[in-house]
Amino acid sequence: PVICSSFDASRSRTRFWITAAFVDALVHAAYPLLPILVGRGAELEVPMRFIALLLWVTLGEVLHGATYSLLDTITLLALPDKLAYGSIRLWAGLLFAVSSFAMGFVVELPGFDIDVIFWCFSVCFLALALLWRISPVDLGITCDSSSEEAQ
Repeated sequence: PVICSSFDASRSRTRFWITAAFVDALVHAAYPLLPILVGRGAELEVPMRFIALLLWVTLGEVLHGATYSLLDTITLLALPDKLAYGSIRLWAGLLFAVSSFAMGFVVELPGFDIDVIFWCFSVCFLALALLWRISPVDLGITCDSSSEEAQ
């Protein structure tokens, strides 16, 4: 709720989403490195290592949920025909199913392990954020408080 309400209050919603997506991708890219990073802190007791991992994963999943909600909101705001949203969600769901199935095969290939899922997600999410930055869609809304009062 805090991230989404900050998005609502932001004057540059595109920049806000790109920043959130970038941070989300970096946090998820660090998931495979967490055991190494926390394991090097040999002076930390096991419960403290668990708490460090728990806090990092919690941060990542909070960002992840918020960025997906923001992406849905931006998609809905950017559509000239709001009825097309259902079709877009359908294709997004199908693409998610196909990519999950494909990643299952990739993980089983020799030389790969489950870490590849986090790396691929991060690369794809960063590519999406960069693509949005290169050609931002006009959301057709303003955050000017005077225009909101007039309505």
